[in-house]
Amino acid sequence: MSILSHADLPHAKLNGAQLQHNNLSHSNLHCANLRGTNLSYADLRETDLSYADLTDANLTGADLSYADLHCAKMRGCNTNNAIFHFTIT
Repeated sequence: MSILSHADLPHAKLNGAQLQHNNLSHSNLHCANLRGTNLSYADLRETDLSYADLTDANLTGADLSYADLHCAKMRGCNTNNAIFHFTIT
């Protein structure tokens, strides 16, 4: 498990990365490529995921409270038990 909170990673290419159980809260992942990334049980609270590509990503149990998902691509994304409290879409 890594703590990447407050990371500034716009346009990052993290497709296929294993980021489960990581703390990415308050991070900037605007326009990031997260296709097929494992973000299960990750802390994504208040993270900017606007315009990010989350196609086929695993968000099982992830906390996306207050996250910005405006225009994010989420086709085929697994969101079982994910938390979306006050998430921007």
